[in-house]
Amino acid sequence: MDADVKALQCEMCSEEVWKCAQCLGLNDKMYDGLHWFCDKCEEIIVDGIGSFSNKLLSSLHKLMEKSDLTEQKLCDVTANVDQKINDTAIKLEQLINDKVKAVETGVKHLITQQQSSNEMQTCSAETQIKQSLVDVGMVRSVW
Repeated sequence: MDADVKALQCEMCSEEVWKCAQCLGLNDKMYDGLHWFCDKCEEIIVDGIGSFSNKLLSSLHKLMEKSDLTEQKLCDVTANVDQKINDTAIKLEQLINDKVKAVETGVKHLITQQQSSNEMQTCSAETQIKQSLVDVGMVRSVW
């Protein structure tokens, strides 16, 4: 081929087989940056891509199965955690209610005791006042 002819050589085997770009129907724009392979190497590449594509699809399928399984496990764990939180909240609510009732009972008992004490003090005060009045009455009768 002449030096002014644009030609292509296989990028894989680099055999001394050259193809004329014009004979292949390639314009200058298509020629620039083109990767070209001879028929023999192109067949190897296409077969390799097909095999690689099958392996890639198989791997993708396995990853999707693992992803689905992981998602299901995550849902199960989330449901389990939600149930445990709910159960714990119910137990805590019951404990709080029990403590509130115990405090209310204790307060009622203290109020009752205080009322009894007040009644006793009132009775004692009334008795003291009556006694004082009686004493005053005695004092008056002495005068």
